[in-house]
Amino acid sequence: MTSHKFTVLIPVYIENNYKCVKRAINSILHQTLLPNEILIVVDGRIRDGIKRLLNEYKKKHLHLFTIVYFNTHQGLGVVLNKGVELCKYDIIARMDADDYSLPNRFEEQINVLLEKNCDIVGSYIGEFHEDIDKVYNVREVPSENSEILKYSKKRNPMNHMTVMFKKDSVIKAGSYASIEGFEDYYLWSKMLIQGFKFYNINQCLVLASAGDNLYHRRGGVSYVKNELYFEKKLLQEKHISFFRYLRNIITRIIVRILPNKMRNFIYIHFLRKKQKSK
Repeated sequence: MTSHKFTVLIPVYIENNYKCVKRAINSILHQTLLPNEILIVVDGRIRDGIKRLLNEYKKKHLHLFTIVYFNTHQGLGVVLNKGVELCKYDIIARMDADDYSLPNRFEEQINVLLEKNCDIVGSYIGEFHEDIDKVYNVREVPSENSEILKYSKKRNPMNHMTVMFKKDSVIKAGSYASIEGFEDYYLWSKMLIQGFKFYNINQCLVLASAGDNLYHRRGGVSYVKNELYFEKKLLQEKHISFFRYLRNIITRIIVRILPNKMRNFIYIHFLRKKQKSK
């Protein structure tokens, strides 16, 4: 790698709201290590207030912000593929427009990425509803590459909004695929199959906006179809065994077809670690 400069890649779409977008971008601007580019890819129509906000940031930080617009909604896979291609720098940090990066996030990650010679580095996330000071759950993920590989056969081993990766590595692996709900998970699987090196920092570096709507999106017939297709791809590419394939689809389909409240309960109480009160 010839440079330690990096780009932050953020997709924005119609469901984002003004307050969250502003909070997310401000968290980037208050980092201990500032990015050299913030690339925002707008996926189709967005709210007028957010469009004005992005233009204000662009005007105030002319050489920092790059804003790319898609005239129509393309979906996350297409948007991120284009975004990765357009990033100016060899290192890319991902972030969502409704999350919050802690002030030391980029400094911590770039140090690990370079010192451990990784292709991708992530971290834990703390989940909140509306108030970032009230984190109620933590999604922990394994740290070492061997653990991440093993874990990836049953669950997503990376928190997508936390990752920092080498641009060339992602492109060589085939970049993001348009499998709604599994764009990132499939990319990690391809990279792991091809031998790219992963690492997760065992602390929360990003606070992620969560709640009923998040878990609501992880259910329904459409989501089940996408998940079945994704699991079949992993089986065909020999990332998982037939036994693991059967086990995954049976356990997942049960969760996907449950009523939203029950699915929320399972995620919160069994798939997350309760945040301890300070």
